[in-house]
Amino acid sequence: MPIKRNLIIILLIIIPLLQNNNNITMASKVLSSEEEEGVCEVTPASTTKRILNDGNSIPVIALGVYQTTPGKEAYNSVREALRTGYRHIDSAKLYNNEQDVGKAVKDSGLNREEIFITTKLWSLDYDGNDPYDFVMQAAEESLKKLDTYIDLYLIHSPHNKEARLGFWKALEDLKKEGRIKSIGVSNYGIHHIQEILIEGLTPPAVNQVEIHPFLRRDELVEFCKEKNIIIEAYSPLAKAMKMVVIIIILVNWLVNCETLYIYIYLI
Repeated sequence: MPIKRNLIIILLIIIPLLQNNNNITMASKVLSSEEEEGVCEVTPASTTKRILNDGNSIPVIALGVYQTTPGKEAYNSVREALRTGYRHIDSAKLYNNEQDVGKAVKDSGLNREEIFITTKLWSLDYDGNDPYDFVMQAAEESLKKLDTYIDLYLIHSPHNKEARLGFWKALEDLKKEGRIKSIGVSNYGIHHIQEILIEGLTPPAVNQVEIHPFLRRDELVEFCKEKNIIIEAYSPLAKAMKMVVIIIILVNWLVNCETLYIYIYLI
């Protein structure tokens, strides 16, 4: 009985930690680090890349800075991520930390070409005027905050149906200008992507959507694969919330408390 009681105490400590951890990462293993402030030698996993349909390449593992507090927290998170082997940082206008990302990249000691920066257009800011001008202005603001070129610029969501194609045409021109290397979309379904393809416009290089073992989205994945559009999964660990369910199942087994299990699971 003391063993069960101790296990329950440990689990009750772990559960809130998992629930509050918004920065769970999947860094590759660090092989060595001579100095704390130096750049670590990393395994190939952190630098593995996929080739996009425009010929550019994207690292398969990224640090997302969603819900990372702007300022010191965002800056230090990116600096440490780059030190330990990440080479892809994913930000957005919505996150309000593009400036911190740009500064951390600049201060990292790495060549800019080694790092891949994604940021996103927040289409809900659209004011109903010219969608092309809206995108151009928003992109200019992101470029200024990052103080460098953008490797991948995404439309964050498919809102504003009447303006979506205008947004995309602006992205095409931004890519032609060269300060944005690749363009893509986020949270787009099949019909949203078909809207672009039917018009004969440039296919998105990437569709970033939530995908994990509990949300497979097989039809969308297969469609994008057929169209040579890379699927980029955010929240690949289901925001750690399913881990909580697994722990609660174990608690239920330990104490045979069916009511506790069902109640917390439904939350």
